[in-house]
Amino acid sequence: MKKLRFLSVLLCLIMLLSRPSFAIDDKFSVRPETELNVLHIGHGEYKLSIIDKASSITDANLAGKRPLKIKRIKDDIYQILDVEALKEDKEYDKLLKVKEDTFIRVKEIKINLLDKSEIEDIISRYDVNPIMAEDIKNLFVKAQNPNSRFSKEIILYTPKRPKNATGQIATLETGIVNTVNPSTSWTRYSGPYYYTGYNDAKYMDEVFYAENVTPMHFVKQGTGTKSYITSTIKNVGEYLLDESIATVYGPQYVVAKLFFPNISDFGPYPANQDDFWQASLIEEKYKKYTSIEIYDSSANKYIYACRAIADKVYMNFNHYVYFKALMSKPDYSEDNQSIHYTKNYFSLDKKAYERMYDSIPYDESFTRWSPNKYTYFSSIN
Repeated sequence: MKKLRFLSVLLCLIMLLSRPSFAIDDKFSVRPETELNVLHIGHGEYKLSIIDKASSITDANLAGKRPLKIKRIKDDIYQILDVEALKEDKEYDKLLKVKEDTFIRVKEIKINLLDKSEIEDIISRYDVNPIMAEDIKNLFVKAQNPNSRFSKEIILYTPKRPKNATGQIATLETGIVNTVNPSTSWTRYSGPYYYTGYNDAKYMDEVFYAENVTPMHFVKQGTGTKSYITSTIKNVGEYLLDESIATVYGPQYVVAKLFFPNISDFGPYPANQDDFWQASLIEEKYKKYTSIEIYDSSANKYIYACRAIADKVYMNFNHYVYFKALMSKPDYSEDNQSIHYTKNYFSLDKKAYERMYDSIPYDESFTRWSPNKYTYFSSIN
């Protein structure tokens, strides 16, 4: 039993790989403070105040503005605590962190993935951008599997949409035209909730949160299980750095290799055909969609269009290793949860600007994760 547990601990330290399409940026790996002070710029955009950061904000319009207190409730989602600010809009009572020092006001909406009519109603009522809407519909299909532990509910964080002169909510694809002054060939009308980002353009960010636990799958089985595991541990640096499988190499693996230098110390037992190693992916994902305001010449109006997508993921593996020679009951053992997000997660506005008039958005989503170089688990969405 002691040998088995020792092996399980070792596996938990080293068997954490991912397959992102882009490099990981560690700059934002530190969790944000629980409470922050922000300044309301207008149109649902908020900036960190000088109280919480050596702010570079010098806009004269901010002079004398009263800081508002917000509290982090999870990940990049903050609850507005200021009573006066809440009076202005009780429905949109949260802030979504969109850049290092920038937030946009959003509403939290829970969506039952087992209810198709509810999904369609929310997509229509809150004017979810078409690309995100399609992804949510795909999650509905996955949630129907009765044997799956996929999310039955997701959480949507979305800003208030533009409204036209009659108060109707306009879609991101059709945009919005202000018809108050029909004598003009076109009139620009943006808002109410957006933030000013790269190259002073206007942007909207939407995020959904989902969870998934995959079924257990065999990573290795049979008499080769023991030799494979010990070889994997011994050569951990080699396969983690294998560019052909696009894996990620981090300090935790260096620690594991140095801490357990003598592989033979914990493995003096014969291999058996019944030996196996199974794993399951445990994943929590925040999927961000960034839309930019552009002028649609064919429609003669300004619209918001989704032009960049990225992921932030909290993930780990649950391992189940069994060696018959130990004559003991195997235990499930989880890795420590780790956070991964793609290179441009906090700078999607720049990518959206670069793809402003492209029909296909910039997309650096995580697509799959792996506990070794042969076995893969599909990521959410």
